[in-house]
Amino acid sequence: MRVKPGRIARSLFALALAAQLALAGRALLAQDARADDEEDGAPGQAPEDAGARRCPAPRVRVDRDGRCCLPGQRWVAGRCEGRVTSCPPGESLGADARCLRRAREGDGGVRAWRGDAGAVGEAPEGMARVPGGVFLAGPLAIELGPFAIDRGEVSVGAYRRCVDAGVCVAPVDPLGQMVRPDRPVVNVTHAMAETYCGWAGGRLPTSAEWLLAARGFEPRRYPWGERVATCALARIAGCGDGAAASGQSAADTSEFGLTDVAGNVSEWVLDGPPPPRARGGLLRDPVGATEGGRRWVRGGSFLSTPDGAELRRSVAVDAREARIDRGFRCARGL
Repeated sequence: MRVKPGRIARSLFALALAAQLALAGRALLAQDARADDEEDGAPGQAPEDAGARRCPAPRVRVDRDGRCCLPGQRWVAGRCEGRVTSCPPGESLGADARCLRRAREGDGGVRAWRGDAGAVGEAPEGMARVPGGVFLAGPLAIELGPFAIDRGEVSVGAYRRCVDAGVCVAPVDPLGQMVRPDRPVVNVTHAMAETYCGWAGGRLPTSAEWLLAARGFEPRRYPWGERVATCALARIAGCGDGAAASGQSAADTSEFGLTDVAGNVSEWVLDGPPPPRARGGLLRDPVGATEGGRRWVRGGSFLSTPDGAELRRSVAVDAREARIDRGFRCARGL
């Protein structure tokens, strides 16, 4: 039987990719081991990865010395200074730059509704504003307040500025993907993504926020609708080697302007299992576990099948895991 050259090339690429994934995993484990040696954690405590020391929420790491301030602030003359730029899920930023528990907007029912997109609290440059409202996610109704989220996945160039500032840790780069500043940064752990977003004045989006921003208020299978994902619609498996620059797949754009939500690279979100329980049929600003060892990953990647690119899908993985097809985007609680 004659084998087509294209099939041979794809098989060789798959073998090379598997080898590089194994190499990345070994390098990350070694990186974790170094972090273990540097920490004086209690027996049985999960090791911190990539040297990223965590701050007690809602504070974030803001400088190379590991000082903790609220998002948007910097350490000046022995204290945190500057205007707060982001609030935790379920809180709104008041006029005095304080985060206040958000007043409930819904009527207690499960009817889907969309808030006012022109309300106060506009998104910063490069971010999309997602209005508050209630949307349906399978059997659940979820109410969220307005928030802002990056239109594109965090790029190599943006992440490099955090590394140069001495706050972020440079990722392992076995495939040499991170020489192009316009490509999404990959091979980052959850803590590395959290550190960058905090330094940039925000936080990671919750799983519910990511889903609404990527899918919209209608229960779409993909951002473009119900048509099965192909290379003409999103960067999934078989559509090219590695991640592409943001926005190359025009169809893979949500109604709020987020690019590459079904393909390109999968993305870390803030929380993990177990998911919150609904009371009265409605979840308000739900946040899963933010402690422990597992976090949700949303969206497909350049290694995903068409089914794996469906927006409803999520997977819980070890927060210390780093992959060549996983990155992140940041959000801000308005």
